[in-house]
Amino acid sequence: TFVDHQSVDKYLLSGALDWHVSDRLLLEFDAGAYHKKTSGMQISFSPNNAPMSSLDPSAIDTSKLYGQKWGFQEDEYQQLGARATWAIDDTFKLRSALRYSHTASERLNINASGITNFSSTYSETLYHISKIPYDNITSYAFLDSTFTTGPVKHTLTTGFAWEQSDSKASPDRTAWLSIPGNFSFQDPVYASKPSYTVGTKARVDYTDNTSTRWVIGDDLRFNEQWSALFGANYVDVDWITHNLNTGAIASEYKKSKTTPTLSLLYKPLPWLTGYASYIEALEKGGTAPTTAVNAGDVLPPMVSKQYEIGAKATVGEVFLTAALFDIRKANQYLDSSTGYYVQNGLEVHKGLELTAT
Repeated sequence: TFVDHQSVDKYLLSGALDWHVSDRLLLEFDAGAYHKKTSGMQISFSPNNAPMSSLDPSAIDTSKLYGQKWGFQEDEYQQLGARATWAIDDTFKLRSALRYSHTASERLNINASGITNFSSTYSETLYHISKIPYDNITSYAFLDSTFTTGPVKHTLTTGFAWEQSDSKASPDRTAWLSIPGNFSFQDPVYASKPSYTVGTKARVDYTDNTSTRWVIGDDLRFNEQWSALFGANYVDVDWITHNLNTGAIASEYKKSKTTPTLSLLYKPLPWLTGYASYIEALEKGGTAPTTAVNAGDVLPPMVSKQYEIGAKATVGEVFLTAALFDIRKANQYLDSSTGYYVQNGLEVHKGLELTAT
């Protein structure tokens, strides 16, 4: 790569097979495998107690490796899936799918601390997270139906989606220790790898997450100008984290929530559509990053709310969109005073989005 002493090794294998059993039944199968390893990981650094404004990023030559040559990150992913689409008749269509995936990641990060400026020496520590495999199964089944009630045309969708994910980890899954020496941004120092052990104990249950979602939604067409989307999602989640040393449940988050989806659309001209929408969603809480004391922990689920008004237009060969949005959800961040990744307060995103395609 453009960074000294850094290399990336990766491969991707994938394939797909579609079988048109009949004019009304389509079966789809796919599989894939991916692997990537980056050797010579660049450091992550914090300015310690120095204000960020005192550090000039242009003073760093980003082509130099300030981490260690033996730092690395390795990721792997395999998946296998199948889908079926069956047009039962002119009114009903059934869609279903099943997918299995396996992921695993291991990383040896180099963290810098004690930075006051880029001309002084600083300290480095290593943080090694041994491989944690995750197995995930997802499935869904939806029935679409088209019909009319008086002048209103309906496209009604009902069904469910289910997901189950679990992981295993070693009780000694992490190692964190100082790297002897004084390190410099002016002349990188490459130290010998300290002696330590990590991930030597047998893996045990770490996380066990299950979520079920029931869905009903209706796309209503009143006339050539007016239409609406109404929907509701009932979500039930149960996310468990185990203590790796005792096997006991360390934390469990169980929550059920019905969330609505509402949209009103108006088409004054064939090429122009205006809309207003409100959406709620139960989202999985964030996962604590590797630099946190509670690295790997999944925070409680949260309900996000989104308001949006906008317009879409096709002018000649150009597709234009404009949207004003307001999104509110739980604030999640790494608390610098405790080192924990936490939820606290509200995160609000407001903005204007314009696109031309």
